Amino acid sequence: MRNDILSYIKKELVGPDPVKPHIQENGEEILINEPPRLRYGAGVLFPRATSVEKLDNSSSDEKSVLEKTEEKKGDNDDPVNTVETNVPVDVSEDFEEEIGLANSFLPSAMGISCFSKVPSDGFVVKVTLAVYEIKEYVYAKEDGSSIKRKAYFRIPLDQEFILKFDEIPILPTKSYDKILMDKDGKEIKLKLNIRNRTHGNTVINDIHLLTFTLINLNTGGTENIKNEDCFFQVSFSVRSSEKCFSPYKTISSKTDKEDEKSNLLLFRNKKIFAVGHGCSPMWDDNCKDYVDEIRTEAIPSYEIKPIVPNELKSVELKMFDLSDLTDKDITLNLIKLNVEYGAWIDAQEDIAKTELTGEYLETALRHIASCRLCLSRMQEGVVLLKSNLQVNRAFRLMNRAMLLQQLHYSIDTRNWNIDKGNITGLKEAVIPNIHDKSTWKAGLGSWRPFQLAFVLMNLNAMLDPEHGDREMVDLIWFPTGGGKTEAYLGLSAFTIFLKRLKNKNDSGTTVLMRYTLRLLTAQQFQRAASLICACDKIRNENKEELGNSRITIGLWVGELTPNKRDEARKSFKLMEQGRDEENPFIVLKCPWCGAQMGYLREAKANKVKGYKRRTVGTKETIIYQCDNQHCDFSKSDFNLPLMVIDEDIYSNPPSLLIGTVDKFAMLTWKPEAKTLFGFRGNDRPYSPPELIIQDELHLISGPLGSMVGLYETMIEELCTANGVKPKIIASSATISRAKEQINSLYGRGTANVNIFPAQCLTAGDSFFAYENNESPGRIYTGIFASALPSHATAQVRVLSALLQSVKSIPVVDEKLRDPYWTALTYFNSIRELGHAATLIRADIREYMNSIWIRKTIKGDERRFINRDIELTSRINGNDIPEYLEQLLKSWTGDKSEYPVDVCLATNMISVGVDIPRLGLMTVIGQPKTTSEYIQATSRVGRSKKGPGIVFTIYNCSKPRDRSHYEHFQEYHSKIYSKVEPTSVTPFSAPARERALHAVLVGLIRFYSLDQGCVTPKPFPAQDVIERVTQLICDRVNLIDEEEYEKTLELLEEKLDYWKNELPMIYGKPFGQITDTPLMYSAGTNPSEDIKARAWSTPTSMRNVDSTCEAYVIPAEYINIDN
Repeated sequence: MRNDILSYIKKELVGPDPVKPHIQENGEEILINEPPRLRYGAGVLFPRATSVEKLDNSSSDEKSVLEKTEEKKGDNDDPVNTVETNVPVDVSEDFEEEIGLANSFLPSAMGISCFSKVPSDGFVVKVTLAVYEIKEYVYAKEDGSSIKRKAYFRIPLDQEFILKFDEIPILPTKSYDKILMDKDGKEIKLKLNIRNRTHGNTVINDIHLLTFTLINLNTGGTENIKNEDCFFQVSFSVRSSEKCFSPYKTISSKTDKEDEKSNLLLFRNKKIFAVGHGCSPMWDDNCKDYVDEIRTEAIPSYEIKPIVPNELKSVELKMFDLSDLTDKDITLNLIKLNVEYGAWIDAQEDIAKTELTGEYLETALRHIASCRLCLSRMQEGVVLLKSNLQVNRAFRLMNRAMLLQQLHYSIDTRNWNIDKGNITGLKEAVIPNIHDKSTWKAGLGSWRPFQLAFVLMNLNAMLDPEHGDREMVDLIWFPTGGGKTEAYLGLSAFTIFLKRLKNKNDSGTTVLMRYTLRLLTAQQFQRAASLICACDKIRNENKEELGNSRITIGLWVGELTPNKRDEARKSFKLMEQGRDEENPFIVLKCPWCGAQMGYLREAKANKVKGYKRRTVGTKETIIYQCDNQHCDFSKSDFNLPLMVIDEDIYSNPPSLLIGTVDKFAMLTWKPEAKTLFGFRGNDRPYSPPELIIQDELHLISGPLGSMVGLYETMIEELCTANGVKPKIIASSATISRAKEQINSLYGRGTANVNIFPAQCLTAGDSFFAYENNESPGRIYTGIFASALPSHATAQVRVLSALLQSVKSIPVVDEKLRDPYWTALTYFNSIRELGHAATLIRADIREYMNSIWIRKTIKGDERRFINRDIELTSRINGNDIPEYLEQLLKSWTGDKSEYPVDVCLATNMISVGVDIPRLGLMTVIGQPKTTSEYIQATSRVGRSKKGPGIVFTIYNCSKPRDRSHYEHFQEYHSKIYSKVEPTSVTPFSAPARERALHAVLVGLIRFYSLDQGCVTPKPFPAQDVIERVTQLICDRVNLIDEEEYEKTLELLEEKLDYWKNELPMIYGKPFGQITDTPLMYSAGTNPSEDIKARAWSTPTSMRNVDSTCEAYVIPAEYINIDN
């Protein structure tokens, strides 16, 4: 199916695309409705000096063809049915086209440069091209009458010739021209130019830098472009009988960091053999040293093979066999795992020592040392399981909880059956029984080796606060979709159980899990909720051991969830009365039995399922309680252990807290959040969180990263008790110079950063993962439509053709279309997306119609856009779960159910949107960073049923896009090495000015007793101030000592001001301010007096600037001349 879509697009954009009955006797196409230069958008060579403006001018010949365009619109079917659209039409910013096209010319040449020996028997050059001629054309219409008109006939001029040894220029700057011929042996206006561009006299080993260029020798008309002067479907290849093309050199520089050296080793087998000029060169990717052929492509494509987790045949890692439900020795298979890893490392070391030398060998031995460090930590973990009963018990309980989590999370949503407004019951489902494998869905219940290895590595750090591994930041570096979440969920469950086994009454918050985007946070909450339900059910069965306090999970995010119980009650009441369907309670299905929760639109009574009112102390709040009577969590004294209301979270801190990094900016404003760190009033009866998990680490960079790094000073301090710091774990699929970034964020030193699984000799192969060459990978395709008037036209043509192709390609079963039915379209900014949203309504509609006419597509074979949605930051947070649900709907051929046809998205989807059915994506313009490109395109092709295909539509007016197109194969063949390093500067001047005082005030409020926590007057005690100042200064020394003096100055300045002003209140983040506070919320607009005296303080780490509006001052005109 993928290859069919690809060839459909090539026919649409490059051609030829013969459609019956308009075919010549020799099988070539006849174009009746449009001239070829308007019909095709890529692979065209125009006459020289033809400017872009001339594209729209028609010649008299063209008009004679276009006059008779028939079959305007067969019937009034409209390809776009915008009834069910969810995309806002208005675009706040005006769309502006890229500048610089005014004096630019259309392409009249294409070529490649390469390093090559000059082969003794010369080069074989094969050129494919065609011209179109106007001729009279007679054909019969459908009603039998014949019609005579002018049309364009395709004439192929493909040819192959040998460039002899003595024709090839071997002296620098010399060149040779070869004029091409037509079928009768006459010269045509197209030449191949070979130029030797070797610098100076630097010919080494007889290798020359040669550039092969095809040049159209026609010159452009003054008014318009003649089709006869253009060449279409142009491409060429250069080959030789010997392997003569050698790779471009990649040199390492003295300034290379370890990361660059690692990449040189890991990607040493991926070479660059050519660079394109106006086209994209391709070569055999499996050749390491020399190739014998280089060819050009107008639409290049490259398959990136998947890096998949290794499943070891010889070692079974079944969760059941490692749990407390079995009496077996759980360490047997774990020891086997370690032995296999050890043997693999030894084998790699042998390879390195025999095959590599010099810098490569040095790097390889450094990598092998990292692997050995991981292995020794795994071995220590197994020893601990044997020697320590508490660790063994916690590990077994964790395995049972993880198995239950997998089984229960896999239950699909079970909707309530509603008949004429009455709820008649719940959709049946197989509820998995942990003791009966026949009730399990396929593929569940096993660990991937890297997940379990990761847990083993960290057992010591969680048991013994003094252990060296506690200081270490572990980064799970694994391609998207590899199962990173499972690895740290396992460690979270282990940590929660271990804390309870040590002290069953220590029931404070144990794990902080942080994400960067609300979309992701809500999605991961559902998954972690199943785990916490499992943990709490296990605790309930073992109260003697694990205590009476429940194991709970809380969601602590910005606007998605209610901050106050009153808000929650109001929302709940409106939902009950059916007046408002907005659901701030996030959870839409029971994480245990899958029963539908939330608002039931069709029901007359009991409109809200799964949420209940409950009085806690004196306050009424909303709790979660499943409405399915057979569910373990349906009883009022044993409801679901979930919370999303901030006030509930502060009054009863959850064992696992999931939040966005932004929310932690609220610590400065909300001293009641002290409870999350074990405080109750002035005492600290509970231990603080022991494990901090930061997901998608690559997003914590730039301005956001610097803010996070600054606040981290406060968060780490709050998680520290008696000098014991929390363990920090991060995860990412795309990262560069991770050690520097992690040190800037967490200040644990670059030596205390461990990347797992450790890389070894080749990219993707780390024992725990390997590059799977057998299974289909993701195909990337580049579209550089240089013959079209604009980037927007290219988008319209590609999207229209993609949508129609999925419907037109013949399949044995309609379900095979499903992976490619939804066109996920990715934009680099909301502005570009807004422009496309209007295209869907106008131009795509028009262009699809012209495809139907041209290809005589009728009736059911036509593709319509019935549903288009948008996933960006400007949609309402409460709608996100519903949109994700819509994207899960498959195409089965049933016309009554429409899956999403087009989904427009920005970088909101590039993190954690995990919808296995999606297989088709278009990327509009090369994204700003490689990391963003990898993350976004990894959203498609996640299931084996529909391997992904990605079309990147480059913008011809942007030099960077052109460069990516001309280096297409080189870039994609080693894409992970192209990830740019990110910068994090938490103590730089802008970050300090913005939020250093927030950290200062936050820490002082946390450490001040009683009064000092609530009001800034009296001035805080000297010992508190010294403690906090010292703490911040120590942190600066760790991360960025050059900023030490300036930071200290600013701290002293702020404290002096506080001492002299002594405001009455700290201030509040929202609402009216009456007295002059110490701080006001950044981005708000208080009175001038407050602005002058109080400090602007962030309430989030992102929206940091206030908006301003301009207005016209009404005034009389005064004539200043008089």
